[in-house]
Amino acid sequence: MSDVVCGQCGAVNAPGAQFCVLCDYFLGLKAGASSESGDAPASKGSAKKDDARVSAPHVEVLSGDAVLDPDTGARVQVRIFNASSIVDGFKVEMAGPPAWLELTHEEISLYPNRDDTIALEFTRASGAQVAAQNVPVSLKVRSQTDPSKTGTASITLTVPRVGGPVTVGARPTLVRLDDVTEGAAQVAIDNTGSNYPQRLEVTGSDPEGVVRFDFTPSAIEVPEFGSAEVSLRFTVPELDHGEAVSRPLTITATGGEDPVETTVTVNQERSEAPVEIPLQMRLEPSTLRVRDCAMADLNLVADNRRGTRDRDVTLEGRDPEGAVRFTFPMQRIPVRAGATETVRFTVSSRMPPPGEEASHPFSVVAVEADSESDSETEATGTFVQMTSPAPITTATIRLEPEEVHTHGRSGRYRVVVDNSRGADWLHVTLTGSDPENAVRVRFDPNRFEIQPGHYSWGRMDVNADRPEGGADARRELRVEASDGRESVSTQGMFVQSTPDWKPIARILLTLLGGLLAVIGVFLPWMTAFPDYYIDLLLNLVQRNPYGAGQTKESVGQTQDVVEYSQPAARLAVLVLAGLMMFGVTGRDGKLTRVSGVLLIAAMVGYFVAMGVATGIVSAPMQGAVLVVAGGIVGYIGGLLAKR
Repeated sequence: MSDVVCGQCGAVNAPGAQFCVLCDYFLGLKAGASSESGDAPASKGSAKKDDARVSAPHVEVLSGDAVLDPDTGARVQVRIFNASSIVDGFKVEMAGPPAWLELTHEEISLYPNRDDTIALEFTRASGAQVAAQNVPVSLKVRSQTDPSKTGTASITLTVPRVGGPVTVGARPTLVRLDDVTEGAAQVAIDNTGSNYPQRLEVTGSDPEGVVRFDFTPSAIEVPEFGSAEVSLRFTVPELDHGEAVSRPLTITATGGEDPVETTVTVNQERSEAPVEIPLQMRLEPSTLRVRDCAMADLNLVADNRRGTRDRDVTLEGRDPEGAVRFTFPMQRIPVRAGATETVRFTVSSRMPPPGEEASHPFSVVAVEADSESDSETEATGTFVQMTSPAPITTATIRLEPEEVHTHGRSGRYRVVVDNSRGADWLHVTLTGSDPENAVRVRFDPNRFEIQPGHYSWGRMDVNADRPEGGADARRELRVEASDGRESVSTQGMFVQSTPDWKPIARILLTLLGGLLAVIGVFLPWMTAFPDYYIDLLLNLVQRNPYGAGQTKESVGQTQDVVEYSQPAARLAVLVLAGLMMFGVTGRDGKLTRVSGVLLIAAMVGYFVAMGVATGIVSAPMQGAVLVVAGGIVGYIGGLLAKR
């Protein structure tokens, strides 16, 4: 193992030495033990020995307290002495600093038993608002080799006052006073530009020195970076009527660096002197209506709201008829200026006869005895008295239903006697009649006794002879309720109708006649001639038209007339039968009757024509008989039509 040369001072040290014997410089791994093959790393025992040689650093503040500039911060010089026997690095920390304070410094590394002066930079956190204050700061210088080894020191940082004076403003800046002498405003004090609180006293002044100021509060402390408001109420002298003046008010806040002022302008005006207005009086209600009562209460309102002085008046009542009596709770009443006074009093008079109405005009007079002219103020009204009439005059009677329809001889109504508007019992007897004296009327019951506010009802049965068949009889009824002196009545209608069988019989006979004629078209007509049907005319079926086993030569020329005429005649009868049935749709039945006559005439004429043309008189068969019978029946149906 060779000697170790110190790289700091050049002294020669024994093999294995870790610190220089001359300058105590840390020799490090160069002084470590080495084997025969070369240098070897220090053993664990050597590392523990180094840690044992670490001591807490000594710290000394050189610059003392510092002022923390808002822009550049503060620099504090400290001396740190490495009391360890090894080279060590150090880090400076703050113990429990405020959140807005930050600390930076350069890297610190010291040889053993050496010291150095270090600059610590203190700054505000970005965006932080810091109030003016003295902040004690505890510093810890911590060994990087052994963090448990620390040295301490303390300093005081001063945050200086920053910002200018407060600003003062008023809201509103213009106050208008109309017919009043008091006003108000708000004084706003702004200290948001300063980092220290300011205690201020707020005062007011005016050029004339006649305005009284009241600030709440009059002294206030405005916090740093904050604002506050002071309420101002002021009183100005009263003006003469019709006068106007503008007063500038100066608001001053003192106590800071310099007094700060703002101005409020007061425009004061007083209206013209009011005109003397006499006392006004009114009655509520002015028209008093009572029923079945001799007296009533009402209000007298004495209105002095537009008056300029108090009044003392005496009340009295007057009426031209001398029929009304007045009762006042007090004869003399005071009425303050700008106010009203209400007096409730009573009027009374003799009631009129039952069912009549009496109207009494009256007035209430207020005499102002203390005035120079003994002026009077009058309020007029009307006292209307009504007495309930006899129950029969308010009673009503009605039939339910008002109109009865029947196909028989009798009908029934419900008779309601209503005394709901009456003020007394109603005693009435019922009677009924009709202009023709054709209806017999019976009531159950026929006498009623009804208490006030109620109604009662009974049955009315009517009976009359039925009208002729198909006719209606509308019989007007009159029902009367009488108390022996007066009566009330109502009207009703009794409608009787008898069923009319003619329309049904007309339809049945017309359709039956048409059906008989249609059947007769398709049955044999004549005994002396063969039958030729419509199908021959229409060429629908080809067959021998002259009968079984016969020819035209065997029948003879006579048959030609029948052959060519009978199908057309049958078709004509069929058309007339259809027209006769279609006549049902008409009101007067004319088409039915004409078609029926034509059916009969056509059939009779055809037989006569065949007898003349052939010289043979043929007896009718069932077909011809049915056609004629159908025409007769249809004609009868047409006669039943209403005309």
